[in-house]
Amino acid sequence: MLAPDKDEHLRDVRGYAADSGEGRWAIRAAVDQAVPLPAITAALYARFASRRDDSPSMKMIAALRNQFGGHAVTSTSGSTG
Repeated sequence: MLAPDKDEHLRDVRGYAADSGEGRWAIRAAVDQAVPLPAITAALYARFASRRDDSPSMKMIAALRNQFGGHAVTSTSGSTG
């Protein structure tokens, strides 16, 4: 069952996506080698943007990252899971 099926409005999910540092590492290595990585760079910037507001789209991204990648989700109460 997907997250929106459980809670259509994702009321308990904070639209926050943490970064582990792997994207930063990949981007630094790509810059050193003059290799473009637009998708990874955009994904890293989206994680940074998620720290600014609690948009519905970032709630969905956070919930999907949890379900498909096992990434922790921060609830609106501040706890992670």
